[in-house]
Amino acid sequence: MNIKEFKERFEKIEEEVDITEANELEEKVYKLEEDISEVIGFGMPNEEKALQSLINKITRFKKENDFYDPDAELDRMFPNRNDDDFDEDSMSYDSVFGKD
Repeated sequence: MNIKEFKERFEKIEEEVDITEANELEEKVYKLEEDISEVIGFGMPNEEKALQSLINKITRFKKENDFYDPDAELDRMFPNRNDDDFDEDSMSYDSVFGKD
């Protein structure tokens, strides 16, 4: 994909924001962001600047549309937290800083 196609996808998302279900909207935005991230670093430097600019627009769009999901944020921070052998205590405050 090229920059033009990414911009067109984002423009379509912006146009349909009022008629798209919240979960579907978030899915489209996250997929677009993921696709752009996969391309960054493999193109020309001028393309990378344009792609980073588009990522910044997407970030603003997400903030404007309240995309924060605490559970998804935890999944991002601790990708293996749902594994059966994950030690929940290892991410507690006490395990990092010790007991007072």
